[in-house]
Amino acid sequence: MNATWGTVVLGLVWLFPVSAQQFGPTQDPTNAICAERIEIPSFPLLARQARLSGTLSVNVKLGPNGVVAEVSAESHLNNDRAQSVLLTPIERALRKSRFRPNCAGKVVILEFTFGIDGDPYDSQTQEIAFGYPNRFWITTRPPIPANNQ
Repeated sequence: MNATWGTVVLGLVWLFPVSAQQFGPTQDPTNAICAERIEIPSFPLLARQARLSGTLSVNVKLGPNGVVAEVSAESHLNNDRAQSVLLTPIERALRKSRFRPNCAGKVVILEFTFGIDGDPYDSQTQEIAFGYPNRFWITTRPPIPANNQ
């Protein structure tokens, strides 16, 4: 970086100071800091066969000692009536997850995106990706179409 750009950056920092308290971990609306270990759900076979895909924004309300007290979701799926097909394994996985005990009463927001991509395959395989702060992508291949004879 040349001296002119360094001066501009330093000048902007001086004009617009940012305190650590403005963007500290207590200000994170997802409460990502509360998650110690998140279990990842499997892509359900029924969802794969129905080619169900989309995103669920999941709210996890934590009870005493960081135990999952309640799980609810808002879905953006290609078939919103099938939300429970994906939410059931998510809830099962979250109840096996571990959250910080001092987060009792907080709501942790997680986003799970299920996708079907690639060439048809006869057995179910899945790929997992993670994004900050609490985003997960679970992708599987479509099933081989049944022969119509």
